[in-house]
Amino acid sequence: SYAGVFFTEARVRDKLWVSELLLVDFSGQINSFYVSLTGYQEMSRYSLGWSVTAATFCSCHSLLLTAGGPDHPLTGKSRLVGRASHAGIVALRLLNDSPHYVELLDAEEQSVLTSRAWLPALPFLSSTPIQDFITKLSISSCGSRLAVLHQSGTLSVWLIPSLVLESSTRLEEQPLHDECNPQLLQAPERRRAKGEFLSNPLKYHPVGVAWWNSESVVLARISGALTVLGVQDLTNMLGDSPEFLEGVPRISQCFQKGFFGLECDSVVRGRRPSCREESAGEDPDVELEVESDDDDDNWLSLGKRSAAALAYYVTDSERFAPPKKKAKI
Repeated sequence: SYAGVFFTEARVRDKLWVSELLLVDFSGQINSFYVSLTGYQEMSRYSLGWSVTAATFCSCHSLLLTAGGPDHPLTGKSRLVGRASHAGIVALRLLNDSPHYVELLDAEEQSVLTSRAWLPALPFLSSTPIQDFITKLSISSCGSRLAVLHQSGTLSVWLIPSLVLESSTRLEEQPLHDECNPQLLQAPERRRAKGEFLSNPLKYHPVGVAWWNSESVVLARISGALTVLGVQDLTNMLGDSPEFLEGVPRISQCFQKGFFGLECDSVVRGRRPSCREESAGEDPDVELEVESDDDDDNWLSLGKRSAAALAYYVTDSERFAPPKKKAKI
Protein backbone atom coordinates (compact mmCIF):
# COMPACT_ATOMS: atom_id res chain seq x y z
CA SER A 1 0.00 0.00 0.00
CA TYR A 2 1.03 3.59 -0.57
CA ALA A 3 1.83 6.41 1.83
CA GLY A 4 1.35 8.94 -0.97
CA VAL A 5 0.38 9.24 -4.64
CA PHE A 6 1.23 12.47 -6.48
CA PHE A 7 1.19 13.98 -9.96
CA THR A 8 3.90 16.42 -11.02
CA GLU A 9 5.20 18.00 -14.20
CA ALA A 10 8.59 19.00 -12.76
CA ARG A 11 10.55 16.42 -14.78
CA VAL A 12 8.34 16.11 -17.86
CA ARG A 13 10.39 17.22 -20.89
CA ASP A 14 8.69 15.32 -23.70
CA LYS A 15 5.35 16.54 -25.04
CA LEU A 16 4.35 12.90 -25.42
CA TRP A 17 3.73 12.70 -21.67
CA VAL A 18 1.10 14.65 -19.78
CA SER A 19 2.46 14.22 -16.27
CA GLU A 20 4.60 12.13 -13.95
CA LEU A 21 3.07 9.87 -11.33
CA LEU A 22 4.97 9.39 -8.05
CA LEU A 23 4.15 6.39 -5.87
CA VAL A 24 5.61 6.22 -2.33
CA ASP A 25 4.87 2.97 -0.52
CA PHE A 26 5.19 2.34 3.21
CA SER A 27 8.32 0.21 2.76
CA GLY A 28 10.25 3.26 1.51
CA GLN A 29 10.21 2.40 -2.19
CA ILE A 30 9.59 5.30 -4.61
CA ASN A 31 8.40 4.49 -8.13
CA SER A 32 7.62 7.04 -10.82
CA PHE A 33 5.92 6.74 -14.21
CA TYR A 34 5.42 9.05 -17.16
CA VAL A 35 1.71 8.98 -18.04
CA SER A 36 -0.26 10.09 -21.08
CA LEU A 37 -3.82 9.75 -22.30
CA THR A 38 -2.96 6.45 -23.98
CA GLY A 39 -0.37 4.77 -21.76
CA TYR A 40 2.53 5.03 -19.34
CA GLN A 41 6.25 4.34 -19.04
CA GLU A 42 8.35 3.67 -15.95
CA MET A 43 10.67 6.57 -15.23
CA SER A 44 12.62 5.66 -12.07
CA ARG A 45 12.92 3.52 -8.97
CA TYR A 46 14.46 4.63 -5.71
CA SER A 47 14.72 3.11 -2.22
CA LEU A 48 15.08 5.24 0.89
CA GLY A 49 16.41 2.38 2.97
CA TRP A 50 13.80 2.75 5.71
CA SER A 51 10.02 2.58 6.08
CA VAL A 52 7.70 5.55 5.59
CA THR A 53 4.58 6.50 7.57
CA ALA A 54 3.48 9.55 5.53
CA ALA A 55 4.49 11.53 2.46
CA THR A 56 3.53 14.70 0.61
CA PHE A 57 4.76 16.60 -2.43
CA CYS A 58 5.51 20.33 -2.65
CA SER A 59 5.02 21.44 -6.24
CA CYS A 60 6.31 24.96 -5.49
CA HIS A 61 9.81 23.67 -4.64
CA SER A 62 9.68 20.25 -6.37
CA LEU A 63 10.28 18.55 -3.02
CA LEU A 64 9.09 15.15 -1.91
CA LEU A 65 8.72 15.15 1.89
CA THR A 66 8.63 11.85 3.76
CA ALA A 67 8.16 10.82 7.40
CA GLY A 68 10.21 7.84 8.51
CA GLY A 69 8.98 4.81 10.43
CA PRO A 70 10.49 3.03 13.45
CA ASP A 71 13.56 1.94 11.45
CA HIS A 72 14.46 5.49 10.39
CA PRO A 73 18.19 5.92 11.17
CA LEU A 74 17.90 9.62 12.09
CA THR A 75 14.73 9.61 14.19
CA GLY A 76 15.32 10.46 17.84
CA LYS A 77 19.08 10.89 17.57
CA SER A 78 20.31 13.23 20.32
CA ARG A 79 22.81 14.86 17.92
CA LEU A 80 19.94 15.99 15.69
CA VAL A 81 17.63 17.63 18.24
CA GLY A 82 15.94 20.66 16.66
CA ARG A 83 16.22 19.35 13.10
CA ALA A 84 13.34 17.97 11.08
CA SER A 85 15.20 14.68 10.71
CA HIS A 86 15.00 14.22 14.49
CA ALA A 87 11.22 13.90 14.00
CA GLY A 88 11.72 11.61 10.99
CA ILE A 89 11.14 14.20 8.24
CA VAL A 90 13.44 13.97 5.20
CA ALA A 91 13.07 16.05 2.03
CA LEU A 92 14.12 14.78 -1.39
CA ARG A 93 14.74 16.96 -4.42
CA LEU A 94 13.77 15.57 -7.80
CA LEU A 95 16.55 15.20 -10.40
CA ASN A 96 16.25 14.60 -14.13
CA ASP A 97 19.20 12.18 -14.22
CA SER A 98 20.13 9.14 -12.15
CA PRO A 99 19.69 8.58 -9.22
CA HIS A 100 16.66 10.90 -9.84
CA TYR A 101 16.43 11.89 -6.14
CA VAL A 102 18.79 13.51 -3.67
CA GLU A 103 18.18 13.56 0.08
CA LEU A 104 18.60 17.07 1.49
CA LEU A 105 20.70 16.38 4.59
CA ASP A 106 23.37 18.52 6.23
CA ALA A 107 26.85 17.34 7.23
CA GLU A 108 25.77 16.25 10.72
CA GLU A 109 22.90 14.16 9.34
CA GLN A 110 25.15 12.63 6.69
CA SER A 111 27.60 11.74 9.44
CA VAL A 112 24.89 9.87 11.36
CA LEU A 113 23.94 7.96 8.22
CA THR A 114 27.57 7.10 7.50
CA SER A 115 28.19 5.83 11.03
CA ARG A 116 25.06 3.70 10.72
CA ALA A 117 26.52 1.97 7.69
CA TRP A 118 29.48 0.42 9.55
CA LEU A 119 28.49 0.60 13.23
CA PRO A 120 26.78 -2.60 14.40
CA ALA A 121 23.32 -2.17 15.93
CA LEU A 122 24.27 -2.83 19.56
CA PRO A 123 21.70 -1.95 22.24
CA PHE A 124 24.21 -0.12 24.43
CA LEU A 125 25.57 1.93 21.50
CA SER A 126 22.35 2.96 19.83
CA SER A 127 20.03 5.60 21.25
CA THR A 128 16.38 4.81 21.82
CA PRO A 129 14.32 6.37 19.04
CA ILE A 130 11.26 8.41 19.91
CA GLN A 131 7.92 6.67 19.54
CA ASP A 132 5.90 9.74 18.52
CA PHE A 133 5.82 8.88 14.83
CA ILE A 134 4.25 11.10 12.19
CA THR A 135 0.88 10.07 10.77
CA LYS A 136 -0.01 12.92 8.35
CA LEU A 137 1.80 15.57 6.31
CA SER A 138 0.16 18.51 4.55
CA ILE A 139 1.73 21.31 2.48
CA SER A 140 0.12 24.76 2.31
CA SER A 141 -1.01 25.89 -1.13
CA CYS A 142 1.70 28.56 -1.25
CA GLY A 143 4.37 25.98 -0.38
CA SER A 144 5.71 27.90 2.63
CA ARG A 145 4.52 25.69 5.49
CA LEU A 146 4.23 22.02 6.36
CA ALA A 147 1.60 20.81 8.85
CA VAL A 148 2.44 17.57 10.66
CA LEU A 149 0.27 15.29 12.79
CA HIS A 150 2.03 13.06 15.30
CA GLN A 151 0.92 9.80 16.86
CA SER A 152 0.52 11.53 20.23
CA GLY A 153 -1.95 14.04 18.75
CA THR A 154 0.60 16.86 18.57
CA LEU A 155 0.30 19.34 15.69
CA SER A 156 3.59 20.83 14.49
CA VAL A 157 4.21 23.41 11.75
CA TRP A 158 7.48 23.62 9.81
CA LEU A 159 8.73 26.26 7.41
CA ILE A 160 9.45 25.18 3.83
CA PRO A 161 12.01 24.73 2.31
CA SER A 162 14.27 25.34 5.33
CA LEU A 163 12.40 22.77 7.50
CA VAL A 164 12.69 24.97 10.57
CA LEU A 165 10.15 24.27 13.32
CA GLU A 166 7.71 27.19 13.66
CA SER A 167 5.32 25.84 16.30
CA SER A 168 4.32 22.68 18.12
CA THR A 169 0.99 22.24 19.90
CA ARG A 170 0.24 19.22 22.07
CA LEU A 171 -3.18 17.59 22.00
CA GLU A 172 -4.33 19.02 25.33
CA GLU A 173 -3.31 22.52 24.20
CA GLN A 174 -5.47 22.44 21.06
CA PRO A 175 -8.74 24.39 21.49
CA LEU A 176 -11.98 22.33 21.60
CA HIS A 177 -10.02 19.08 21.25
CA ASP A 178 -12.23 17.23 23.78
CA GLU A 179 -15.64 18.21 22.36
CA CYS A 180 -18.09 15.34 21.70
CA ASN A 181 -20.79 15.04 19.09
CA PRO A 182 -24.02 16.09 20.89
CA GLN A 183 -26.13 13.94 18.54
CA LEU A 184 -24.23 10.88 19.73
CA LEU A 185 -24.42 11.74 23.42
CA GLN A 186 -28.09 12.73 23.46
CA ALA A 187 -29.52 9.89 21.33
CA PRO A 188 -30.72 7.08 23.66
CA GLU A 189 -31.01 4.64 20.76
CA ARG A 190 -27.24 4.86 20.14
CA ARG A 191 -26.01 3.78 23.54
CA ARG A 192 -23.69 1.09 22.16
CA ALA A 193 -21.98 3.51 19.77
CA LYS A 194 -21.72 6.01 22.62
CA GLY A 195 -20.13 3.42 24.90
CA GLU A 196 -17.59 2.39 22.26
CA PHE A 197 -16.67 6.00 21.59
CA LEU A 198 -16.22 6.94 25.25
CA SER A 199 -14.04 3.86 25.87
CA ASN A 200 -11.69 4.71 22.98
CA PRO A 201 -8.50 6.24 24.46
CA LEU A 202 -7.73 7.95 21.12
CA LYS A 203 -11.19 9.49 20.68
CA TYR A 204 -9.90 13.08 20.60
CA HIS A 205 -6.83 12.50 18.41
CA PRO A 206 -6.68 14.23 15.01
CA VAL A 207 -6.72 11.93 11.97
CA GLY A 208 -6.64 14.51 9.17
CA VAL A 209 -5.11 17.90 8.49
CA ALA A 210 -5.41 20.32 5.56
CA TRP A 211 -4.56 23.98 5.02
CA TRP A 212 -7.60 26.28 4.97
CA ASN A 213 -5.29 29.14 3.98
CA SER A 214 -1.67 30.05 4.61
CA GLU A 215 -2.45 30.99 8.24
CA SER A 216 -4.92 28.30 9.41
CA VAL A 217 -5.43 24.55 9.22
CA VAL A 218 -8.44 22.22 9.24
CA LEU A 219 -8.28 19.42 11.80
CA ALA A 220 -10.50 16.32 11.69
CA ARG A 221 -10.63 14.10 14.77
CA ILE A 222 -11.70 10.55 15.57
CA SER A 223 -14.65 12.08 17.44
CA GLY A 224 -15.89 13.52 14.12
CA ALA A 225 -15.07 17.09 15.20
CA LEU A 226 -13.90 19.58 12.58
CA THR A 227 -12.09 22.78 13.57
CA VAL A 228 -10.29 25.47 11.59
CA LEU A 229 -7.45 26.70 13.80
CA GLY A 230 -5.21 29.70 13.26
CA VAL A 231 -1.55 28.72 13.34
CA GLN A 232 -0.54 31.73 15.41
CA ASP A 233 -3.40 32.26 17.90
CA LEU A 234 -5.09 28.78 17.74
CA THR A 235 -8.57 30.31 17.57
CA ASN A 236 -11.35 28.30 15.93
CA MET A 237 -12.67 30.18 12.89
CA LEU A 238 -15.92 28.15 13.05
CA GLY A 239 -16.97 29.66 16.37
CA ASP A 240 -17.29 28.47 19.94
CA SER A 241 -17.80 24.81 19.01
CA PRO A 242 -16.57 22.52 16.23
CA GLU A 243 -18.63 21.09 13.41
CA PHE A 244 -19.22 17.34 13.47
CA LEU A 245 -19.23 14.63 10.82
CA GLU A 246 -20.50 11.11 11.38
CA GLY A 247 -17.99 8.44 12.35
CA VAL A 248 -14.24 8.93 11.83
CA PRO A 249 -14.09 11.49 8.99
CA ARG A 250 -11.60 11.87 6.16
CA ILE A 251 -10.91 15.27 4.63
CA SER A 252 -9.38 16.36 1.34
CA GLN A 253 -7.05 19.24 0.65
CA CYS A 254 -8.81 22.61 0.61
CA PHE A 255 -9.68 24.42 -2.60
CA GLN A 256 -11.26 27.88 -2.92
CA LYS A 257 -12.42 28.04 0.71
CA GLY A 258 -13.82 24.52 0.75
CA PHE A 259 -12.90 20.85 1.06
CA PHE A 260 -14.45 17.41 0.79
CA GLY A 261 -15.37 15.53 3.96
CA LEU A 262 -16.05 11.80 3.93
CA GLU A 263 -18.30 10.50 6.71
CA CYS A 264 -17.50 6.93 7.73
CA ASP A 265 -20.28 5.05 9.53
CA SER A 266 -20.45 1.33 10.35
CA VAL A 267 -23.54 -0.86 10.77
CA VAL A 268 -23.45 -4.24 12.50
CA ARG A 269 -26.00 -6.78 11.34
CA GLY A 270 -27.22 -9.69 13.44
CA ARG A 271 -30.26 -11.97 13.85
CA ARG A 272 -33.21 -11.32 16.13
CA PRO A 273 -34.92 -14.25 17.92
CA SER A 274 -38.58 -14.75 17.00
CA CYS A 275 -39.89 -14.20 20.54
CA ARG A 276 -40.09 -10.66 21.87
CA GLU A 277 -39.09 -11.82 25.32
CA GLU A 278 -35.81 -13.22 23.99
CA SER A 279 -35.06 -9.92 22.25
CA ALA A 280 -35.43 -7.85 25.41
CA GLY A 281 -32.33 -5.82 26.06
CA GLU A 282 -31.17 -5.90 22.43
CA ASP A 283 -29.00 -2.92 21.51
CA PRO A 284 -31.04 -0.68 19.19
CA ASP A 285 -27.82 0.35 17.41
CA VAL A 286 -27.69 -3.11 15.83
CA GLU A 287 -29.81 -3.70 12.76
CA LEU A 288 -31.34 -7.15 13.04
CA GLU A 289 -32.88 -9.45 10.47
CA VAL A 290 -36.08 -11.27 11.40
CA GLU A 291 -35.92 -15.00 10.78
CA SER A 292 -39.22 -16.83 10.30
CA ASP A 293 -39.86 -20.06 12.21
CA ASP A 294 -42.74 -21.24 10.01
CA ASP A 295 -41.29 -24.43 8.47
CA ASP A 296 -44.30 -24.93 6.20
CA ASP A 297 -43.87 -21.51 4.60
CA ASN A 298 -40.15 -22.15 4.19
CA TRP A 299 -40.69 -25.48 2.41
CA LEU A 300 -43.41 -23.95 0.22
CA SER A 301 -41.28 -20.99 -0.85
CA LEU A 302 -38.30 -23.30 -1.42
CA GLY A 303 -40.40 -25.49 -3.70
CA LYS A 304 -41.64 -22.50 -5.68
CA ARG A 305 -38.11 -21.19 -6.16
CA SER A 306 -36.85 -24.61 -7.26
CA ALA A 307 -39.68 -25.04 -9.77
CA ALA A 308 -39.12 -21.53 -11.15
CA ALA A 309 -35.39 -22.17 -11.48
CA LEU A 310 -36.00 -25.43 -13.35
CA ALA A 311 -38.52 -23.77 -15.68
CA TYR A 312 -36.09 -20.93 -16.38
CA TYR A 313 -33.32 -23.44 -17.14
CA VAL A 314 -35.51 -25.39 -19.58
CA THR A 315 -37.35 -22.53 -21.31
CA ASP A 316 -34.89 -19.65 -20.87
CA SER A 317 -37.94 -17.41 -20.48
CA GLU A 318 -37.72 -14.16 -18.55
CA ARG A 319 -41.09 -15.04 -17.03
CA PHE A 320 -39.37 -17.59 -14.78
CA ALA A 321 -36.19 -15.60 -14.19
CA PRO A 322 -35.22 -15.33 -10.52
CA PRO A 323 -35.62 -11.90 -8.98
CA LYS A 324 -32.49 -9.75 -9.04
CA LYS A 325 -30.84 -9.16 -5.71
CA LYS A 326 -30.40 -5.59 -4.57
CA ALA A 327 -26.80 -4.59 -4.04
CA LYS A 328 -25.93 -3.84 -0.42
CA ILE A 329 -23.45 -1.10 0.29
